Amino acid sequence: MKKIFAFAFIALVLSAVSCEKDKQPSEQGGDPGGTDKPVVNILQDEYELEVGDALDMSTHLTVDGPGGFNGAVEWTSTDDAVAVVEDGKIVAKAAGQATLRAKAVHADVYDDCLVKVYDKPTGIDLCVDGVSWSMANPVEFEVGDEKVITVKVLPETAKQGGWRIE
Repeated sequence: MKKIFAFAFIALVLSAVSCEKDKQPSEQGGDPGGTDKPVVNILQDEYELEVGDALDMSTHLTVDGPGGFNGAVEWTSTDDAVAVVEDGKIVAKAAGQATLRAKAVHADVYDDCLVKVYDKPTGIDLCVDGVSWSMANPVEFEVGDEKVITVKVLPETAKQGGWRIE
């Protein structure tokens, strides 16, 4: 009897976990088939932009719903000074982070995405073995020297990773 109860309990837990995986990215509770409520889905959880960039969300947003639903969404931002959506485009205004929400008009269904905004790079700070390098402070190398070279993109609010120096 205990084995049957344990098996039934495990089956119940597994079915609850598998139901969680089937949910839409938003906390909307809508029907993915579009029969009872609209479904709003921003295709990425996170976007990275530089100040001044604009990203057209028409290819990054899907909105499906029952007959008569026009697909209209209202956008909000947790920080209008960092990023907003204007005319269907994310507009990066200042370095920082903001969460954008696309909410179906006349329905309580939505999806969120994080937007990270970086300043445009203006230069680099190059250090050799912890000493800043510049034309006024050159670093000499000899054959066989091993040096640790670090590069920091300026300003500090510019994206630091993913750069390649050639």
